[in-house]
Amino acid sequence: MPITHLIVVVEFIEEVSGWGDRIRKKIKPVHIFALCVLSYFLITAGVIYNAINHPPPRGFMRDEVTGQPKVITVMNRLTAQYAAEGWVSAFYYILASAGIILTLSASYSILGEATPMMSLKAKRDRKGVRGVRSLISMAMGVIMFLCSYAMIRGRFREKMPSYY
Repeated sequence: MPITHLIVVVEFIEEVSGWGDRIRKKIKPVHIFALCVLSYFLITAGVIYNAINHPPPRGFMRDEVTGQPKVITVMNRLTAQYAAEGWVSAFYYILASAGIILTLSASYSILGEATPMMSLKAKRDRKGVRGVRSLISMAMGVIMFLCSYAMIRGRFREKMPSYY
């Protein structure tokens, strides 16, 4: 059965039951954005890689002198990973993205322009609200981005020490 027949059947069911209109009224752009961020987080965390290869959450290595186990990462192998490395890296990618979005939003506010993400009512009600709030958001966005950049760079240094 071709996919076009399936699409026609789904459209017919939607017309008869009316569930499509109810869902469209309840879904907001913020929900779509949150779904995209969540899927980006899961993809960059390596969920598919982890499901296929089943890596351990962390690596352990015995210290030759004391015999105590210590936590290690997979060194000198960029494609090999532990599950925790993927989750941490994905968190920092999301943190950097949020920092860029926050900085962009604050820069629009400082310049007195309406952001593309504002609703029409917010654009009308806004009478040049600039100042401390915008500067704090700008500073927080820059700090989030720089923190994420430093941590990701540190992870690369740990994985590939000869690269830096």
